[in-house]
Amino acid sequence: MKRWEPIAYPGPVNAQGVATHRNFNQATAARGSWPDADGYQQNVIDEPANLVEKSGFVLDEDNPFQTTEAVRSQRLNYSAAGGAANALTVTLDPAPAAYADLTGTPLRLKIANANTAAATLNVNGLGAKAVLRGDGSAVPGGYLLAGEIVEVRFDGADFRLDNALRRTTDKVAGDFAVGGGLSVTGALNASGGIGVLGGGAISLGANAANGFINTSGLTAISGRDVKAYIKSDNGVALELNNTGSSTNSIQAWSTDVTVRCSVPSDGGFHVQSGAGNPTSFSSNRNAGSFSHVNAVTGGSTVFAVDSAGNIYSTNTSITPISDRNLKKDIAPFAFGLSTLLKLRTVEYRLRSEADDIPKKSGFIAQEIEELIPAAVRTVSMQTGVDGEGEPTFTDVKTLSMDVFIPLLVNSVQQLSAQVEALTEQLAGIEKAS
Repeated sequence: MKRWEPIAYPGPVNAQGVATHRNFNQATAARGSWPDADGYQQNVIDEPANLVEKSGFVLDEDNPFQTTEAVRSQRLNYSAAGGAANALTVTLDPAPAAYADLTGTPLRLKIANANTAAATLNVNGLGAKAVLRGDGSAVPGGYLLAGEIVEVRFDGADFRLDNALRRTTDKVAGDFAVGGGLSVTGALNASGGIGVLGGGAISLGANAANGFINTSGLTAISGRDVKAYIKSDNGVALELNNTGSSTNSIQAWSTDVTVRCSVPSDGGFHVQSGAGNPTSFSSNRNAGSFSHVNAVTGGSTVFAVDSAGNIYSTNTSITPISDRNLKKDIAPFAFGLSTLLKLRTVEYRLRSEADDIPKKSGFIAQEIEELIPAAVRTVSMQTGVDGEGEPTFTDVKTLSMDVFIPLLVNSVQQLSAQVEALTEQLAGIEKAS
């Protein structure tokens, strides 16, 4: 659009010789047209042209939509905020005569500096008014961020931010539901704790920050220094605590007073079936000499493995499953007395054992492999750690001791056959003599 030259007075005349637009003449009381020439210029031409120019556009006579574009831009309600961080100022053009003219009007402000305390806004020098959150409380420090654009409305007394929940520091009264999950990039603060209700049953303590869950605000349960727990309707199901020698242990409970499973901070593992003299299984736990594996029934050890790899049991019977229906490729065992006679028995200590450790007895796997290959397997076993504390592995030979049972059986049967043959020969000699 463009501004037209003022309408000529008395203006063009019609067929009757009367000007189409003319002003009222007070001196002669001559009547004018409606609208009169000045009114036509003011209302029809200047008002929309002012809207376009105040909105920051340059009048363009070839663009018939500039008024529409100016209304859509809403630039009359936008301004960069000036003043101080906590005492904002803004200048609107045209200037409002009073705050009453701005009641309910959305104003968009670009914040220059983050506020450090409660903030105010002064529009065109009409006086400072408080900037409040949606719930009517004052904005705390750091609530208005440098470079962001906020929207406020004058409510008749103060300016209120349009969106009530803009920061993680905002509070929600009542339940807060998140349908698709809740993702928090920074810290999640909850001074009163965090609870997931209605079947969720997750409870955390004071706050979470720096990628960790800090639960130092939890109240102790049954005298224990509980750090975090998941609790069912009838008792504590899983707990992290600082109790006794099991510092920072993870424990699973059937009730608030009965531990069923625990993992102490030293890396052990313990499972038990009941209180009193329970049936239990422990790994790397303080159990006398049996510091690696310890199985207990009725309060007494029935099976254990010590730190040297020795196995202890109150019942040495091993009962393997040997059902014909579970086997295939059944064939006679090919080794017997001739193989048995080639075996070399030895005494030894492991390289990792001290010289005062009693020697063990047995065989060398590589020698057995030459005689009975199926009795020996090669496995990868941890034999140390490197300079960075990572485990190192070495291929070692293992020996299946159960192969010696059929070997002994075959050997005895072959000896028995030899004895019977010799007995028959001896009987024949005696009869001939």
